[in-house]
Amino acid sequence: MLHRTLIVSALILSATVSQATEPDFYSDKERGWFWKEDPVKKEKPENQPPPPMAPQSNPPDDKIPLDTKWLKENLETIMYRAMDNPTEENLASFAWAQRLMLDMGSRFSSKMSDFMLGEELLDESNRRPTSAFALNQFKSEQNSAVAEVLSKVQAKTQGIWFFYASTCPYCKKMIPVIKRLKQDHGIDVLAISLDGGVIEGMEGIDIVVDYGQEVADRFGVSITPTTYLVLEDNQIARVADGLRSLPELEQKLLRTARQESIISKEEYEKTRDVNELNIYNNENGQLIVDKTRLESDPAYLAEILRQKLSDVQPYGTQRISPNLLQGNPATK
Repeated sequence: MLHRTLIVSALILSATVSQATEPDFYSDKERGWFWKEDPVKKEKPENQPPPPMAPQSNPPDDKIPLDTKWLKENLETIMYRAMDNPTEENLASFAWAQRLMLDMGSRFSSKMSDFMLGEELLDESNRRPTSAFALNQFKSEQNSAVAEVLSKVQAKTQGIWFFYASTCPYCKKMIPVIKRLKQDHGIDVLAISLDGGVIEGMEGIDIVVDYGQEVADRFGVSITPTTYLVLEDNQIARVADGLRSLPELEQKLLRTARQESIISKEEYEKTRDVNELNIYNNENGQLIVDKTRLESDPAYLAEILRQKLSDVQPYGTQRISPNLLQGNPATK
């Protein structure tokens, strides 16, 4: 209501000033309806320099600002003084200095929270959704990507080797995971027994015995369970040591496939549970910026870093296609 009143008052004031400075029809009606005069053009001085920036006001020499610098330098002293000599004045000084510090932090937190609501590029939900509603969709898409990329791994490798011992309790827990990996993604599994025994539930898995542990020694297997990926050229790459859940084993298998160039970086990134959105355009590079601007322009740092993420597409969005309206009956 106050805002509307101010606007109306401003309009009335503007109209009053206009009537006081320019003749209208009622005050100059003798000239009729159709008179017109060109407005007087005000000459602007050429090459006029821009007005100087207003200098920051500094407190007089006998005044100091109670800012974060002052608190950092004095709060500890005020506290020790109150502890050593807890008079009413010393206790009040510390209590109110502490309140000043808390209010500074509260003001900063409130302003920062409000700023982050509008700074879409810094929204962490771009890496991984934070709401359950969007997270369910994100995980569904990730699972689909894992299945799609692992099908490529299955087609370009010979499968996995699973080193185990029948007396290893962790190997027993790992058998359902290995069987699920084989069932869900069609990846061939060869179980290599280091003690000649068989674990219950291994039906459907090919088993060989590593007599004398020659294969284990050749590939440096010293613990069970251990999982390897067998490449097309009969080379093997270590995937995981120890007991792993199915999602863990899938991610480690995908990472190994990426390291062995079986899948591309883009394919690998699609399967990650956190999107890789990084200011650095390369993995090992540095950011080089203008030293003078960095030291003199408070907006420069945000400006240069914002540009690095300018092409980020927020999760849950789709880019508009130039041909989006083609074929739409409503547009014909």
